[in-house]
Amino acid sequence: MIAVVGACICLASLPALASGQSVDEARTQREATRAQQAQVAAELDLLRADASTIRSALEGLDEAIGYQEAKVGAARDALAAADRSAAKAQADLEATAGRIDEVRARVTDAVLDAYTGGSGGQTQQFLASADATEVSQRASLLNAVRGRYAEDLEELRSLKEQQRRFERSSRQAVAEASALTAELERATAELAARRATQAELAAALQARIGDVQAEANRLKAAEDELTAVINRHLAEVAAAAGRPAATPVLSVSSASGFITPSDGPITSPFGHRIHPILGYARLHSGTDFGAAYGSPVRAAKAGEVIFAGWNGGYGNCVIIAHAGGLSTLYGHMSELAVREGVSVGQGETIGWVGSTGASTGPHLHFEVWVGGSPIDPMNVL
Repeated sequence: MIAVVGACICLASLPALASGQSVDEARTQREATRAQQAQVAAELDLLRADASTIRSALEGLDEAIGYQEAKVGAARDALAAADRSAAKAQADLEATAGRIDEVRARVTDAVLDAYTGGSGGQTQQFLASADATEVSQRASLLNAVRGRYAEDLEELRSLKEQQRRFERSSRQAVAEASALTAELERATAELAARRATQAELAAALQARIGDVQAEANRLKAAEDELTAVINRHLAEVAAAAGRPAATPVLSVSSASGFITPSDGPITSPFGHRIHPILGYARLHSGTDFGAAYGSPVRAAKAGEVIFAGWNGGYGNCVIIAHAGGLSTLYGHMSELAVREGVSVGQGETIGWVGSTGASTGPHLHFEVWVGGSPIDPMNVL
C-alpha cells in the first residue's frame, strides 16, 4: 500500500523571487516544487483519499506536467541544435581534409619538380644520394623551395591547425548531442509517468463523483420517502377531522414555541450551496448543529413520533408531527430513544448525536417541514 496522504494536501502556488535570489536559483526552486507536486500526486492513496484531495492533487500535477512538457520541448530543440552543430563540424572537418590533400599534393609536386628539374624517373636516385656534395645541393634546393612555396606551406600549416580545431569541435558536439539525447529520454519517461498518474487520478476522481452522485440520489430517495410519511400523516389527520387534506400555512402562532434541539453550534445553515464535488447547487434542507458524539437530542416541540428508524442517508432518524401541520426531522443520530406512534413532550430526549448515514462526522441534522416541504429551521427557532 502506498503512503497515505492527508485530506488537506498543500499544493501551494510557487513563491515569488526572494530578495537576493538569482533567476537560476528561483528556477531550480520552481523545478523542485513542481517535482514535489508530481511526487505527492503519485504517492496519493486513492483508496482513502476523498474527491477534494484528488482534485487538489490533479491541479498541482497539471502544473508539473505543463512544466515537464516545456522541458521535453526544450530538450528536443537543444538536441536538434547540437545535431546541426555536429553535422556542420563534421562537414567542416571533411572540407578541410580535402583542402589539405589538395595543397599537400600541389606542394609535393612542386618540390619533386624542383628536386629533379623535371627529370622524372631520376627522383628516387637523387633523393637517396649519400654524396656530401649532393646533400649540400639538396639542402640549398629545399631552402629555395621553401621560399618559393612559402604561401602554400603556410596555408598547409593553417589548414592543419584548423583541422585540429574542427576535430575538437566535432567531438564536443557529438558528446553534447549524446548527453542531450539521454536527457531527452529521461524527461520523456518522466513526462509519460506523470501523464499516467494524471490519468489514474482523473479516473479516481470520476469514480468519486459517481459515488457522490449515487449517494445524492439515495438521499433524494430517502427525502422522498420521508415526504410521503409526512404527507400520509397529514392526510390521516385531515380524514379524521372530516375535511380534505390541505398544505398548512406557516404563521407566527404556528411557528412559536420551538426550542433548539441541540446545544451544539450551527455548522451548516439551510439553503442552496455549491456542492464541492459535483459542482452544482443543491439544497441543504436543514440546519446542522456541531454537537459532541453522544450528546442528547431534544424534541423541539411537543408532538407525535410518526417515524423512528433507519432511513438511508439520514441514518438513524426521527420525525415528529406537531400541531398546525408542522413536522421536525432529526437525522444522523447514534441511537434512538423513542419509537413510532408515541407522544413526546418539548425538550424530551429522543436520541443521541451520532454520525450515521451520509455523514462526515458527529452532528445533528435538523429539518422543519410545512406539509411536505422543508423550510429554514431558523424561521421557527
